[in-house]
Amino acid sequence: MHDESKGTYGTPRLHAELRARGRRHSRKRVARLLRAAGRAGRAPKRWRTTTIPDPAATTPADLITRDFSCSAQEINKRWCGDITYIHTWEGWLYLATVIDLGPRRVVG
Repeated sequence: MHDESKGTYGTPRLHAELRARGRRHSRKRVARLLRAAGRAGRAPKRWRTTTIPDPAATTPADLITRDFSCSAQEINKRWCGDITYIHTWEGWLYLATVIDLGPRRVVG
């Protein structure tokens, strides 16, 4: 079962899977057998902060005063942007978007 899970299952998941299949073993026995086989479950990677702000930098002015509402007729009057991180097989990608607040469409 450890190999079927590509090495991600550790003692708690293996113990739960064994119980679901009708096998009665203690959690400590499963842990001991995993250790004896030299195997362990994989934990997800910790989140790392990728951007560290400059403490001496000034905060830019909030020109729309956090008011994101506007009518659909106000095209090309108010834009806002956002950046997000997307994890892919090749690493992290950064997606930056600019949205027109009137029609709520991506401009760039």
